[in-house]
Amino acid sequence: MSEQPGLTALHTIFMREHNRIAEVLHRLNPHWNDEKIYQNTRKIFIATYQQIVYNEFLPRILGWDAVDKYDLRLSSAGYYKSNFFIIFINILIQSCNIFINL
Repeated sequence: MSEQPGLTALHTIFMREHNRIAEVLHRLNPHWNDEKIYQNTRKIFIATYQQIVYNEFLPRILGWDAVDKYDLRLSSAGYYKSNFFIIFINILIQSCNIFINL
């Protein structure tokens, strides 16, 4: 029995979504090898995860004012703006996950 059933459920959902995306990519691109399918699935899944973190999680934790103040909204143009605060937020999120899962 798991100590963290919510976390286990979330990991299961993410793993299944990753596999679902990989299956769709394989059907659309049967000529791709496993590595190419994996890397493209990974890119799509990371983008989905970022959408959840930056548009749903952070605004509820920090508030939209802080999200705007530190320019944490995802770009609709599809590029990554690297700055120290974004790196700090990623570290903070990982730390919170570790703390929550103790």
